[in-house]
Amino acid sequence: MKNIFRLKSILFISLFVLFSCSSQEEVNKQKIINETNLCINQNLFNSMNIENYNIHEADIKENILTVKIGSNSCSSDLWKIKLVVSENIAESLPPKRFAKLKLDDDEVCVAQPHSFTYYVKEYTFDIRSIRIKGNENKLILDLIKWNNELVYIY
Repeated sequence: MKNIFRLKSILFISLFVLFSCSSQEEVNKQKIINETNLCINQNLFNSMNIENYNIHEADIKENILTVKIGSNSCSSDLWKIKLVVSENIAESLPPKRFAKLKLDDDEVCVAQPHSFTYYVKEYTFDIRSIRIKGNENKLILDLIKWNNELVYIY
């Protein structure tokens, strides 16, 4: 009798662990969603509000720009992020592109402003579409609100 109870307990715990964990494939699918939010649009770039966030980290590895941003909010669950790149290219060696992050926070807050929490989230962007043809396969990405220029070698 004790063995049957023990077996049932082990089976229950095993099933719980199996179905409660996210698979690596699910995690990768979530990451890919973030990597598609990039556009090259001069009008949007010129008109964007960039005062609602801070950049904590920014780095380019291979074709991926990774940024950590922070903002005051009731929650970060509904944040929508987009990397908006200027159509203008600075004539320098290597050439330079300018980019801004657009953070939309659709959270409806009923809390008082002083009760907001500061959240920090990491996002990734596939930046292959900002490459410039006919140069040395290198460009500088000037991410507005980030203190350092980012070198993108492709």
